[in-house]
Amino acid sequence: MARPEPDGEAQASGQQIEARAGSSATPDAGGDPALVPLAPEQISGYYRRVLDLPQGTRRDLTTAFREHFQVPRSARSIGDRITQRQHGDFIERFLEECQGMEPDVVPTPSAP
Repeated sequence: MARPEPDGEAQASGQQIEARAGSSATPDAGGDPALVPLAPEQISGYYRRVLDLPQGTRRDLTTAFREHFQVPRSARSIGDRITQRQHGDFIERFLEECQGMEPDVVPTPSAP
């Protein structure tokens, strides 16, 4: 009798559980590096950076994060969802893009 093939969803959830259970900072040979857990100090660093953003930018980041990672609307905050390398990478990319959109500050020439 042939073994049934596991469905993709079960494999994905199993990989996520394995990634969370791993204590090393690097994924095993078959693991996804994006799922590597962040260290507590990394998490608090990202959280601090998000809180330090201006309110409008923080709202945009929160909305984009919720959409990208499918965070339910019932979740009051994304703070407890910043747990994996992919979350930190997302925040880094968002901040880089925000800096690229800021108008360049051109110093005005002083009067002679």
